[in-house]
Amino acid sequence: MQTDYIESSTSLSNSAYASFKELGEIGTKATEKLAEQQLGFLSTFMDTGVKHLTLYSESKGYKDLLSGFTKLSTEYNDKLLDTLRKTTESLTESKDEFTAWAEKAIDAGLAPIKKATVFPAKKVAAVS
Repeated sequence: MQTDYIESSTSLSNSAYASFKELGEIGTKATEKLAEQQLGFLSTFMDTGVKHLTLYSESKGYKDLLSGFTKLSTEYNDKLLDTLRKTTESLTESKDEFTAWAEKAIDAGLAPIKKATVFPAKKVAAVS
């Protein structure tokens, strides 16, 4: 009897450990993706700043400066939108992975209850 308890306890502990390890891996992957997106955004921001400074020093006049700023703004907006799109995709993917993990964990938690519950094979006919 005690052996059964120890085995079921060990099985439950191993299952919980594996489940939380998987959750940690999902969280780590999501964090890495977000950090990568932030670094990409920072790189774009810094690059645009350098281009602005270069534009100040190389522009020959007011019109040249304004057209350069317009071009840089368009490039910056395009890169920013791309970064936002990638970030949204990463967050959606992470949400889907977290949801799948939670559903699997709930199913695993309900499995022993379903196994222990006995349902009648047929309904008993009502007495008229």
